[in-house]
Amino acid sequence: MKPRQMLRELEKVIMETDDVVLSTDVGNISAVANGYAQFKRPQSYLAPMTFGNCGYSLPVTMGAKVAAPERPCIAYSGDGSFGMSINELMTCKRENIPVTAVVFNNG
Repeated sequence: MKPRQMLRELEKVIMETDDVVLSTDVGNISAVANGYAQFKRPQSYLAPMTFGNCGYSLPVTMGAKVAAPERPCIAYSGDGSFGMSINELMTCKRENIPVTAVVFNNG
């Protein structure tokens, strides 16, 4: 599935639930996701902006889940950025932090 197709499908899921918290990593995924993500509730989109924080989305999503455990939390990452924060998966498991990571294979 192409990234834009995937983002369109994910947008449908996010719009069905007004509680979703979404974070994106830097790079292509952030730039493209900005055009697709829509939210009904404030404080739902966490993005690194221009700081260039590679590996940002998974740890930020974990923090959002701890702060608001009732809200579904999703991280969008490219494969390189996800690789920079992959150790956080151990923290998710150990601390029982249920988040969703969507990893785009963009080489």
